Amino acid sequence: MSNLPAKPKGPPVTHGIKFWLRHGKINPSIRGYKKLQKFLEDLERQLIEEQGGATNLTAAREMLIRSTIRGYGVILLTEMYVAKYSVIRPDMARRGVLQYQPIIERSYWGAMATIRQNLMALGLDRAPIPEPSLAEIIREFDAEKVKAEATGQGNQAGEGEKKQPERNGDDVSGQGEERGHE
Repeated sequence: MSNLPAKPKGPPVTHGIKFWLRHGKINPSIRGYKKLQKFLEDLERQLIEEQGGATNLTAAREMLIRSTIRGYGVILLTEMYVAKYSVIRPDMARRGVLQYQPIIERSYWGAMATIRQNLMALGLDRAPIPEPSLAEIIREFDAEKVKAEATGQGNQAGEGEKKQPERNGDDVSGQGEERGHE
């Protein structure tokens, strides 16, 4: 007689990825399918707009966007499934074997790689970092200067500069002791 728990009863649990890939729609059996479907449609619309709109979209860019959305749908469905049921296969765990769910092994990592490559091909892999203008740098410097003066941290050696120890033997260790002069 085995000490293994009984197999779960009822219909098999599905993640909806096959339905998504076949029909381009989220299966109505998935909880929150309407919100997820709308999110993916909105994301596709945003990606198209970032490429200059549907009228400026080349066939190649359209294919990249569609495969990106399909891949992201796979990722979201996988994450929903794993959050509810586990990353590890329960049937194998009962035997003492730690093995990923097949959905992760077959779909998840491939979808991640596809999305990353597609976004790079679309030029969306890096958001431009805005560089501050000279006026912004001056305003920030002035604000720091005013703040330092208000808190009494102003320095007589020069604003924002620390006085350097002279070569006359001033202690630079921070201990406060002075050496004798030669």
